[in-house]
Amino acid sequence: MGMLVASGNLPVALFKDGVAVVKVRVLLADDHKVVRQGLLRLEQVDGSVALEVRDDGSGFDPSGSFPGHLGLRSMRERAVRLGGTLEIESAPGAGTLVLTRIPL
Repeated sequence: MGMLVASGNLPVALFKDGVAVVKVRVLLADDHKVVRQGLLRLEQVDGSVALEVRDDGSGFDPSGSFPGHLGLRSMRERAVRLGGTLEIESAPGAGTLVLTRIPL
């Protein structure tokens, strides 16, 4: 995954939880050791911050149950706590996209 440098004034909670979402997402990709390339994008869109993390890994069924695994749940909880949303697009063999949108 590449490095992203952002400047400007972000609310502290947005910065802390946004960084945590990225960290969890990257750690999940690393745990499965099948990612060759990844994309990290952060942009301001229509009064919100959009954070996209995409990889070309093995993917998974996001509607599945993952007992004992808190990564997906913690990312969603952080987004909701900030008034935002978290979308996951993935399928076995197709990589994964996690898109978080947080209002400013």
